[in-house]
Amino acid sequence: MSADAEHLFILRLPEPEVTRVKEAMRRDELGEMLQLDFKKDMRHATVKVDGTTLSAKLVDLPTVVECHKTIESRTLYKTGNISQVLVCSRSPLETAAVSNIEELPTSQQKEYLKKFTFNHGLTPPLKNVRRRRFKKMTTKKFVDSPEVEKEVKRLLREDLNAVNVSWKVVTDEDKANEDTQSVASEGASRAVTPAANLDEDSLSSTTPPIRPYHGNSHHDEKQALMQLLEDVSSSSGGEEEEEEDEEDEEEGEEDEEIEVMETEQMRQVSSAIQDLDNQIEEQKLKIQNTANTSLRGRFEVFLKELEAERQLKMEELEKLEENT
Repeated sequence: MSADAEHLFILRLPEPEVTRVKEAMRRDELGEMLQLDFKKDMRHATVKVDGTTLSAKLVDLPTVVECHKTIESRTLYKTGNISQVLVCSRSPLETAAVSNIEELPTSQQKEYLKKFTFNHGLTPPLKNVRRRRFKKMTTKKFVDSPEVEKEVKRLLREDLNAVNVSWKVVTDEDKANEDTQSVASEGASRAVTPAANLDEDSLSSTTPPIRPYHGNSHHDEKQALMQLLEDVSSSSGGEEEEEEDEEDEEEGEEDEEIEVMETEQMRQVSSAIQDLDNQIEEQKLKIQNTANTSLRGRFEVFLKELEAERQLKMEELEKLEENT
């Protein structure tokens, strides 16, 4: 560190010397009673305050503090940055001064500079601020796992001894697709009913009865075949009639639901029109009783909006009545 005339730092003195320095500053006699003598390393110094000798150490603050001055107590002018504090004490310092830090090894230089780091700030709330705010960076530690390495080597040896080796890269998306496909296949297999579970009653209800055939001529075979076709057509015709009846019933229920919904909608529209009529009457009374022209204009605009909304509701009601 080189000595610079513009280098700024804070001087921290013990309690008796502080009051004496403040009084000297008021009398403008500080240059006569305060003396500073830095050593070669520019980290240690000797401070004399009105004949009292103090040992001092220049330490680094956690952050940089700006210094300002003012003339009329209104405008502030920046004069510099403060990053160090000269701490004075009556007891001798424990650390020995080093003439040239560059002569020391790199590891010793770091340890030597750590002795001049100040952990606190300038105010009481910033005590131990360097430890609380500036935490150490976490370093990535690579953990050696010999068991995993052995397993990988064993698998590689087996691959070399194998006749044929095949591999496949499976991603998370592929696993999810396989799970969904397996679930779908299980559901489909459960939905299919095996033919062995059908009983005689279900078979007799689904298939038409076949009459026994005892003839031997071609005419008898033709009659039996025609009879079989008639039975099948009659059974299918009965099923179609049942389906048509069910469809008619469903359509009737849907028509009833639609009618109920339309009547409910008409009732809601009618009630909304009634509410709008009441609001329109109230607005007309306000317009008649209001003498302020600007306020009356607002009421008239709101009245026009209510009338337009009522007209829309009336058109909606007419459409509903036409549909019914």
